[in-house]
Amino acid sequence: MTHDDLAAYPRWGCPRVRSVSRCGLSLNILEAHLVGVQRFLAARILGSCCENVSLLLALLCCCAVGCVPDNPPQVGAAAGGQATGAALPAPLDLTREQPWPAVYADDPLWRRASTGDDIDDARLAQRESATSLLVALEQGGSLGRTALRALGHAIDRREARGELCRLLLGPDERTASALLEVLYELLMDAPVTEESVDARADARCVSTLTQLSERERLSLADRDRANVALARLRAR
Repeated sequence: MTHDDLAAYPRWGCPRVRSVSRCGLSLNILEAHLVGVQRFLAARILGSCCENVSLLLALLCCCAVGCVPDNPPQVGAAAGGQATGAALPAPLDLTREQPWPAVYADDPLWRRASTGDDIDDARLAQRESATSLLVALEQGGSLGRTALRALGHAIDRREARGELCRLLLGPDERTASALLEVLYELLMDAPVTEESVDARADARCVSTLTQLSERERLSLADRDRANVALARLRAR
């Protein structure tokens, strides 16, 4: 029997079902034979009997042999996560104090830079990339403040503007002000070019700085920084 022969057999429709089991396929084939018998005996009383048998087999297909639903119910953590939504990460907080991860706490240069010495900040920036400093920044606390100061000395610091803008809207006022100050220095220190080096990052910063400048509780100094930085971005 070929695939085309099987395709010609009638199939019972089960609600929200995309496939049936092998047993269900066999029942489909059996029903096809019963349909032929029913047609042959259409003028006799046995026809109604065969019709009842066909109906019974259809019920068995849907209820007994296990149809496969299109959207099977999800259980466990995955279902709970979709129902309640994924938890949002906490906003960056540079004001809280917390223990440093060992990879930073055991590093003498990171410890020296945490004192706020510009020379150690520059040495740390020379050793670490802007990407590495951003990872430390997102730890928050005094470690994040140390990374943010060093970021202003990094050779590739301008590549960090997109991530700084991503972090800018969520934190409290003091953390946002510290981020804005570094972002402002990065943008003002960058050469003015006719085309954006990173159009996606600049578009994000324009959107973020526009929202930030419209906040009522923003300090005058931060509002000026945001507006000047916006003008610099829009001039490209």
